[in-house]
Amino acid sequence: GIRMEVEAVHIQEDTAYIYISLQDLEGERIDETCDLFDSYSIRSSGDSVETCTRAAFDAQSGKTLFLIQIEQADGKKLEGQRLIFSVSELLNGKQKLDERLEEVSLENLEEKTELQTEISERGISMAGGGTLPVEQIRGFLKEDENQAFSPVEGVTVTAWGMVDGRLHIQAHYENIRETDNHGCLYLKDQEGKSILSSLSVSFWDKEQTGSYEEYIFEAEEIRELEQCSVWGYFSTGGERITGNWKVEFPVENLEVENQEEAGN
Repeated sequence: GIRMEVEAVHIQEDTAYIYISLQDLEGERIDETCDLFDSYSIRSSGDSVETCTRAAFDAQSGKTLFLIQIEQADGKKLEGQRLIFSVSELLNGKQKLDERLEEVSLENLEEKTELQTEISERGISMAGGGTLPVEQIRGFLKEDENQAFSPVEGVTVTAWGMVDGRLHIQAHYENIRETDNHGCLYLKDQEGKSILSSLSVSFWDKEQTGSYEEYIFEAEEIRELEQCSVWGYFSTGGERITGNWKVEFPVENLEVENQEEAGN
């Protein structure tokens, strides 16, 4: 099974730092990529703000450490409160890739006229700091078999071209409910400076298991488009493990003695 332990607790004024480990006792399913897949829950007896992040991986013991940080918000004494931390899903073995996509040429770009307008939208991002309103986008690319290629397992670049003077590049991320496949397509200019899309829109595929993401670049950001290259950052794959792991303990300084409850 997989064991979860409280490794250490440090209290500094109104903030507690708690290290919790996960270890596979029967194999090597836990690795340095271990992700809790947003399946964790932190319950404390006071009014507080909690976060959980992966902190370290010990290859010798096979333990992955997560840091829980709890900041008391109501002025009550933090020490002595009881905390319950639980996890129901783990994702391991993810791969990360950041490389130039040589298959995408920005010379003599095709003007895309056949667009899809009815989509099952998942979200909108303006990570590149753009101000392009989504209302100005009259449609999204359809998959182009002549352009499609897979830079890494689980991801397919499905189409690219110009629409209303803007560069559109579309990618499909497979089976995101199980693998958390995701990524980002971006440009680099001649000097190697990264150019993020003004707007990206994600929407479900027909099976509602994978997601398309359309990255849209404004004309003023890409005046010398033919001199730019297309790059992709991808985080893909992984084994999803479900179970029921839980630890309950008082919030007090702890250095050596472990409290644990095994799950799965």
